[in-house]
Amino acid sequence: MGEWDVALRLLFAVMFGGLVGVERIITRHDAGIRTHMLVSIGSAAVMILSELLGAQYGGDISRIGAQVVSGIGFLGAGCIIVNGNKIKGLTTAAGLWATACIGLIFGAGYYIAGIIAAVIMLVAMLIFHPISSWVQKKTKYADQNVRVNVTTKQNLKEIINIADEIGLKTLQIDIAGEEANIVLEAVNQKQAIKFWNSIDTNNS
Repeated sequence: MGEWDVALRLLFAVMFGGLVGVERIITRHDAGIRTHMLVSIGSAAVMILSELLGAQYGGDISRIGAQVVSGIGFLGAGCIIVNGNKIKGLTTAAGLWATACIGLIFGAGYYIAGIIAAVIMLVAMLIFHPISSWVQKKTKYADQNVRVNVTTKQNLKEIINIADEIGLKTLQIDIAGEEANIVLEAVNQKQAIKFWNSIDTNNS
């Protein structure tokens, strides 16, 4: 492996890794161009090192590269934010893992395969992001928190039963004497309205 070949592999890795990072910047995510560039070029460098060590000393050259695939999970885990039942950063974490794999492909010298993988990844992220947003908008899929104040234990039991029947999730119950505040979560606006209508019908 010549010096120019090494430089070309690293150049392709950093270039296509950066392109994936551009998509993350456009969609306003934290892990952007530089992060993806570093992940990709680092993975490529590890793969090149594996090949050089294998040529000089022999042995299984895939072992070092395999550690990149598993080790990148720690970086991806740092991008995932869990807030209650909301999870953010899964796409970014998966993107970093895939970028590492693309870097390994370029590091191994498979330029065409690396370009194809990067292009498919970019197309999937760019095209399906607006489609996903459109589907969520059409189905009005969003967290709908419903707060209910009850004055008796009997009312509390009835409201929880109604929520269970409709499929709402009980997030929090604060009890103070005979009164209680309940925080429920509906998966969409339609379910929340159905819950309120059921309460009105039950009270009338």
